[in-house]
Amino acid sequence: MKGINKLLLMGTVGKDPETRYFNDKNLVTKFTMATNRSYVNKNQEKIEETEWHNIEAWGKTAEILTAYVKKGTHLFIEGRIKTESYEAKDGSGKKYVTKVTVENFNFLPGGNKTASPNQQNNQYASPPANYPPQGQPAAPPANYPPQGQPAAPPANYPPQGQPAAPPANYPPQGQPAAPPVAPPVAPPVAPPVAPPVQQAQQGANNYVSQEKFTEDMNKEDDLPF
Repeated sequence: MKGINKLLLMGTVGKDPETRYFNDKNLVTKFTMATNRSYVNKNQEKIEETEWHNIEAWGKTAEILTAYVKKGTHLFIEGRIKTESYEAKDGSGKKYVTKVTVENFNFLPGGNKTASPNQQNNQYASPPANYPPQGQPAAPPANYPPQGQPAAPPANYPPQGQPAAPPANYPPQGQPAAPPVAPPVAPPVAPPVAPPVQQAQQGANNYVSQEKFTEDMNKEDDLPF
């Protein structure tokens, strides 16, 4: 069966982290954290207990904790329990120590800490001077009407319930709209008239003399019928 080794802690850091670097890419940081518990005993006395935990973190997590955690910081930690053994220097035999290896963590309000990475990397721009306190809507612009009233109409807008003012050339109500103005029509272009000299020449070409006419008639009389 697959087991679960999961621990949740919420407490206060007891001392500044101590960090050791093994190489350029690996490091470990260690510190202690206190958790408090209170209860009422059989004599109705309130008892408070403090439990101290050995905390360690590795790699990137250790880098962040080293940079932003110090004594008095409030933390929420999710991790796993790890037990290590070592030989006592006084020859008294093997000793055991229990640690909490950090897997995830969050900064909690209050306490002693430098600016958290979330606060440093996600700074919001300062609100404008007329920005309202938290929980209140933003202040409306200067020309905005009081709450519950419609926005002020433009200056040329008619009173409520009346139609918008028609344009200046619009006819009074009940009268047909003014017909559109027809564009000017260009007059027809007259064909060019031949100059008098040309007309005289054409008339001369069409003129038949008296002698020519009599000669033609005589020719017709000579025809045998």
